[in-house]
Amino acid sequence: MPHETLTRYLREIESALQQLTACHFEKYEEEVLSANRANIRVRVRFIQGNLLEISEAVAVEENEIRHLSYRC
Repeated sequence: MPHETLTRYLREIESALQQLTACHFEKYEEEVLSANRANIRVRVRFIQGNLLEISEAVAVEENEIRHLSYRC
C-alpha cells in the first residue's frame, strides 16, 4: 500500500503543476528511492523571467505522506 500512496501523491503534484499557466517547466524530476520514499525536484521559469526551484523529500508512514524536507 505505501507504493500506491506515494504514486498517488506524485501524480497529484504533477497534475497541479500542469495546471499552471504563464510559465515553462525547465525541470521536473521524481526520484523514487523505495516503495515509500521519494524526492521531487522542480524548476519553473515564469514569463517575467523569474525562476522558482523546489526540492521536496517525502515518505509514506501509516499510509500517509510525511514531508521530510522542503526547499525553495
